[in-house]
Amino acid sequence: MTDWVQSLQTLFEKVDYMNNTTLIAFASKGGVTEEYASIIADVLREKFEVYVDVVKIKRDPLDVSVYHNVIVGSGIRMFRMHSEVRIFLENTNFSNKRVAIFLSSVEPEEDVIKKYLKPILEKNPHLKPIATNVFGGRMKIFGKTAADMREPDKVKTWAEELGRKFIN
Repeated sequence: MTDWVQSLQTLFEKVDYMNNTTLIAFASKGGVTEEYASIIADVLREKFEVYVDVVKIKRDPLDVSVYHNVIVGSGIRMFRMHSEVRIFLENTNFSNKRVAIFLSSVEPEEDVIKKYLKPILEKNPHLKPIATNVFGGRMKIFGKTAADMREPDKVKTWAEELGRKFIN
């Protein structure tokens, strides 16, 4: 193969790579949700060659227009979803985006779905996630770990499922 054909092939591969851009936007106080966002990003990059940006949600609005996929993550702290995430989900236009949502908590999964995920989806009918999940969290009291229910293997499995959905 000539050099220019090889260069052209590489260029086409990069263009295709950029046609599947993903934003992972999260809020985390104790670091578990950030850890999960990193795991998801690594799986998508390594196994599916998806371009991924990982961004901590702050009060400033995020521009999702350049992304094809948006994954939103929040820890549950003091029996509440991070307000930055709630506001982001309520105020962002996700038209023509594949959206996925994950939460991390030490509460049982069915409680997290009932208390946090269902209400946000009911309040925001424009949100139509292609996938949702709840992963175990970690609770610290006065700086000491009182409960550690992290599930990195479950996160990797979910990221692989998302990757398959993103490339199809």
